[in-house]
Amino acid sequence: MKIKYRFLLLILASTALFGYAQKITVSDEISVRNNFAYDIFPNLGDRIVFYHDKGMEHNFEVFDQNLRFLQSVDVSFEKKGVFPIGVIGANDKIHFYYSYKDTGYVHIKVRTFDSNMRNIDTTTLSIRQRKSFDSKPKFYFSEDKSKVLLLGFEGASANLMMIDNMTKDVIYDDVITIAGYDIKDDFHKLTVGNNGSLFMLCNKANFWRNSDVQNLTLLDFSIPKMSQIYSIKAEDVIVSDILLKYDNLNQRIALGGFVGDDDQSRSVGYFAVSYQANQLPDVLELPIVKFDDQWMKGETGKKIGRAKEFDNYQVRELVSRRDGGVLLTTETVKEYAKRLNQAAGDNFNSQIIGRGNDIDFYYEDIVIFANEADGKPQWDKLLFKKQFSQNDDAIYSSHFLFKTGGRLKFLYNDEIKNANTVSEYVLDPLGNSERKSVLSTEYQNLKLRFRDAIQTGPKSIIVPSEKNWKINMVKIEYD
Repeated sequence: MKIKYRFLLLILASTALFGYAQKITVSDEISVRNNFAYDIFPNLGDRIVFYHDKGMEHNFEVFDQNLRFLQSVDVSFEKKGVFPIGVIGANDKIHFYYSYKDTGYVHIKVRTFDSNMRNIDTTTLSIRQRKSFDSKPKFYFSEDKSKVLLLGFEGASANLMMIDNMTKDVIYDDVITIAGYDIKDDFHKLTVGNNGSLFMLCNKANFWRNSDVQNLTLLDFSIPKMSQIYSIKAEDVIVSDILLKYDNLNQRIALGGFVGDDDQSRSVGYFAVSYQANQLPDVLELPIVKFDDQWMKGETGKKIGRAKEFDNYQVRELVSRRDGGVLLTTETVKEYAKRLNQAAGDNFNSQIIGRGNDIDFYYEDIVIFANEADGKPQWDKLLFKKQFSQNDDAIYSSHFLFKTGGRLKFLYNDEIKNANTVSEYVLDPLGNSERKSVLSTEYQNLKLRFRDAIQTGPKSIIVPSEKNWKINMVKIEYD
């Protein structure tokens, strides 16, 4: 990595307007041109580690807490070209889960590195015949990163391997078959609790593919060989978007999402509810909150009678409260493709003579719904935002939800351009909000990807800035 310049900016907001200050630290540029993917692991003791997945090569760059580069480490494995199942940072260590094939067998292993990327342990989790095991399982972990789940599929069955990430003991490794289910095709979402609880959301009737019959189910695999099945019902409406979360503080299962009629891009109501995880009823009746005319007028600006549906909103996150209540955050997302000028006189064969399409991305207002644990609404809040970009996959759009004690901060780019102001909405537990400016990127050559930010503490986050295949890590610390 070429060391260019490192600068420390102290951005003080006017005390008359905001009364706050942020310390902004920016790393040197990190090239990711040859990467398949990258990740950032903060809080490894006094180190921050940047991981490069280059396919056949795996490189880690180590930084101190002030984002000063310390060293670069290339990690070698038993065979070249191992498959990285998942990498997480926990307890001041990097835990690298991977698989490789050798003489008809699939080896599943995990390596543990200290904060300076010294290999301190290698554990074999499983060795199986290649024909009977998915060598590229899905990777999940609990909120406190103490439990890791590897999910593979064998025909219509699921292979569940739960691992204690601290001791590297395999808690269980079972193949689960449920009559009437093709778990691979029916699988939709999954959540893992800090205590090892495992819940899976399935769409057994394939209603996501516009089936006329909706049969959404929740599978409890906390004791894999004694799995429980719970039906989820939403009377007279179709669940069009849904999130699932395990509330570790209250030991509850939270569900939230939108419901509609036929057009799944238009919502007529929502739900946000939580259930005691060890006392789930056989049928989970979703308490639907319908959007009435007065509410729609306030949120859309349309006249009463003309706004019957909530358009182009997507669910973003479920936030669990200490009292078991649930906050559902949502955001407006619109995408339009525009065909560029074609050769005159020929409206056919556009793939041959056309110049392709421009894709416009609009990421706009945020709406938060706050409900009690039983699904009864308490308040909702509309936060105005308008972001437009073109042909960039919207990587600089959307927002980051920063959780700071009793407050939520929604950080986002005001505009998607080089010289930009970063703003935030600060939301209190009663739904009162305040909008503030955080920093300006003018003259700093930064383009911040807030949707990929990482919270490193109650008052700090790290945001990647990406331009021309180069990354800067940007650390924002609140006073």
